[in-house]
Amino acid sequence: MKILILRLSSFGDIVQTLVVPNLLKVQFPNAEIHWVVRSDLASVVELSPFVDKIWQVDRKKGIRGLFVLAKSLPQFTHIYDAHNNLRTGLLSRILKAPHFIRRSKQRWNRFFQLSLGLRGFKM
Repeated sequence: MKILILRLSSFGDIVQTLVVPNLLKVQFPNAEIHWVVRSDLASVVELSPFVDKIWQVDRKKGIRGLFVLAKSLPQFTHIYDAHNNLRTGLLSRILKAPHFIRRSKQRWNRFFQLSLGLRGFKM
């Protein structure tokens, strides 16, 4: 089992996602866990002893850098998209893992609550 976590940026979100490799190793002790992160935040992911390989993406290289990275990545059995944005969506489509999970950001609920003051967002 080879698992890829996609969480590219946002220091606090990366810190919150650091629990995921630990939980995966408890459930699947022989799993190989990889993580794609922006290069300027890779040192945060390095804090986790449960991540076997860290793949860095340089934000200055833009989408082109993402495609170059995608070509160098191995095949994964599972992908967890904890970022859920255009870049991770493209990357996950290129990699085509048999098992894929995307974290919902509930964008519409957030929009209705924060922009329009409507109470549709479930916390």
